[in-house]
Amino acid sequence: MSRLGKIPVAIPEKVKVAVKSGVVEAEGPVGKGSVKFRPEVSVAVEGDRVVVKRSSDQKLVKALHGTTRAHIANLMTGVSKGFEKVLDINGVGYSGK
Repeated sequence: MSRLGKIPVAIPEKVKVAVKSGVVEAEGPVGKGSVKFRPEVSVAVEGDRVVVKRSSDQKLVKALHGTTRAHIANLMTGVSKGFEKVLDINGVGYSGK
């Protein structure tokens, strides 16, 4: 199995997750989001975690397994905490307003 793909994704508190025909939908305190996944992988909600499984051991399916799990983990972070990027600009001639 994919090292990353076999780790279940924890569902944070106050986040609701639904799996519907190729789409994982999540709603949390920060907002809503959804992630589409390919039919080669299956996604299921088991208690307070999301489990991603693959259908075969082909190279493409192995790659999709880990990638899908990573997208779902990013979705959980996005709807529960949100994302923030801090940009530090240093140098002569740059103005960051």
